[in-house]
Amino acid sequence: MNAHSILETSTDDYPEITQDDINRAVVRRGLKKITPQQKDKQLITILLDVEVIEYFKYKSGKCGYQALIHEVLRHAIGREVL
Repeated sequence: MNAHSILETSTDDYPEITQDDINRAVVRRGLKKITPQQKDKQLITILLDVEVIEYFKYKSGKCGYQALIHEVLRHAIGREVL
């Protein structure tokens, strides 16, 4: 393979991307889809006591314990969850 063969085939191998293609695109972090609410968040690792995690899991119900921890932290700094 030489430089000329790459140039000859590379422009025809990929179809043009349209706005419709972009609108159907899915944003992912790793293999998980990113929701609009997650775009403004930063992924971190934090160590918490087992008792703290169990408390929030028990109290969270359907919303999920991480969302409840987030809500409590926002309340603690004086910024209510929108």
